Amino acid sequence: GNNSPGTGTCDCYGISGGDAAGDACGVCDGENVCLDQECYDDIISSLPFTDIASNVDMGDDFNVSGSQGDDYAYLLVVDSPIYINVSTCSEKTDYDTKLEIFTADALCVETTTFQYDDDGSTCPDADDNFIPCAQNPDCDGSQTYYPPSELFNISLVPVEYYIVVDGYNGNSGQFGISVSESTESPE
Repeated sequence: GNNSPGTGTCDCYGISGGDAAGDACGVCDGENVCLDQECYDDIISSLPFTDIASNVDMGDDFNVSGSQGDDYAYLLVVDSPIYINVSTCSEKTDYDTKLEIFTADALCVETTTFQYDDDGSTCPDADDNFIPCAQNPDCDGSQTYYPPSELFNISLVPVEYYIVVDGYNGNSGQFGISVSESTESPE
């Protein structure tokens, strides 16, 4: 991932670890070195959002529940309260994924929202021709589909969130992800 200190110049010389209000740099070291970090690998600019990516060799930047491994993080900036659905249900997903949603400060110190899933139970948005092996009695074993990781009707308030894709038992590979606004109210 991209969790490494920035090298930009700040206008906050002498403000040791202070907040540089109005500056492109949020946290400075007192020596005009910007300490801000990019906590994400990609940005979700609008919903609905779909992507195909890989967490191979991306680094273990977030402490996703369960076992650790390389992860891939998406930034989602929420401006007003919203409910979202997130899924790795895709014919492009070739390993056992995990999903978790975090917030983080300017130094990428994460806080979990406790929204986590390893194996979901359905693939409601799947292509008609896509049936995971686990749900297909005729599967000959040549398909490598895994139960998707899914989060449904997740309530988000205005703040920056990081939707993180990791792998069960440290696994990595290619994944397809979809993020959409939920049309159902949570129960």
